[in-house]
Amino acid sequence: MRLLIDNALVWSGTGAPPFPAKVLIDGNRIAAVVPQAEAFSPAGAETLDAGGKFLMPGMVEGHAHLSFGDVNRGTALGEMPPEEHTLLTVDAGRKLLAAGFTSACSAAAAKIRLDVVVRDAIEAGLVDGGRTGAHRHRWAG
Repeated sequence: MRLLIDNALVWSGTGAPPFPAKVLIDGNRIAAVVPQAEAFSPAGAETLDAGGKFLMPGMVEGHAHLSFGDVNRGTALGEMPPEEHTLLTVDAGRKLLAAGFTSACSAAAAKIRLDVVVRDAIEAGLVDGGRTGAHRHRWAG
């Protein structure tokens, strides 16, 4: 899929001030960033008007424990059935993604393979999430 985000205020993270631009996304990669004033209409791209909204690179959560969810006591994580725990972990990944974090480095999971299973589900397109890194993994894009 090709998506042209038009009329965005782009902050590149390079130290340069934000600038009006068009951003072409091809698949899951940024293919081009073009100043708004320049003519640019790539063939086959769906267009999304950002309406001047701020656009920035995704952030990275450098030390994540996605499976250590909201529980009232630490032992509850061990007592939680794996099905519920998997859903809790997926939900934590979705919340990070919604907050602008497109990657997370898993520092540990509450159960063996939990972060691996969630990472694999994200990469297979079964659930929403960013990239995750744990051991050899990319996180929960």
